[in-house]
Amino acid sequence: MLIIGLDTVNQAIISGWINRVCRHDSRERAFVIGYSDAVSQAMNIWTNIVFYPTSSAPKFHLGFIISTIAAILMLFLPILGHLGTKWDTQQRLKAIEEEVGEASSSTDSVQLEVDHAVSDEKKQ
Repeated sequence: MLIIGLDTVNQAIISGWINRVCRHDSRERAFVIGYSDAVSQAMNIWTNIVFYPTSSAPKFHLGFIISTIAAILMLFLPILGHLGTKWDTQQRLKAIEEEVGEASSSTDSVQLEVDHAVSDEKKQ
């Protein structure tokens, strides 16, 4: 979560990613987006003062280094997002398969849920 505050340009990208990842639970989505926005704002309050002090203008060596590192870290977030989505899909499919084993009488409705989950992931 601290990465969010290091590069505020990417806050919109991260909020969109959180929205997509938490799309199945509106309460979780609201909490996570609110939390990430709060952490981002808390980081932004002091990062500009520490990394871009007006006394060292226009040569912000520390700020340039930190921004470059943050930008490089942000390049890896899509990879982590893909891996996390893949793991989440596998967990959801396992949970649905366990429900199939427990409730064999409602096989048709569970099969529809499995098909729906698989089609959602293929769309992404």
